[in-house]
Amino acid sequence: MARSARQYEVRGGRDVNRSEGVAGPDGTAGAIRREMRGVALHITLTGEIDCELDDDLAEAAHTAVQRRVPVIVDASAVTFMDSTGAAFLSGLYREVPLTVIASPPVMFLMKVLSLEDVVAAPHLSA
Repeated sequence: MARSARQYEVRGGRDVNRSEGVAGPDGTAGAIRREMRGVALHITLTGEIDCELDDDLAEAAHTAVQRRVPVIVDASAVTFMDSTGAAFLSGLYREVPLTVIASPPVMFLMKVLSLEDVVAAPHLSA
């Protein structure tokens, strides 16, 4: 099983961390990107969020909890999310102030988890 590829870059004096998983059956690899913007940690999730990104999601959650900063998760481009992603979001919800910008599959999970109160309007992703 291939692990995710990690890329680190610096943009405008900010550290950016991006990880990509292995492409799923529909060819869409999951990806996670983390970036501190002001006092909040912005996490962008795209594609299929599953066990391929487990370590990267755990690292992102650890960073947020350790720093005790608000987290904004942009999951508007997520096409699939399994229990790995659900556990990530519910864990963040218990530990830090959380806002989620959700695609339809993520919104479904947020409702199942009774976490729809943290879902924001899509215009906040900018």
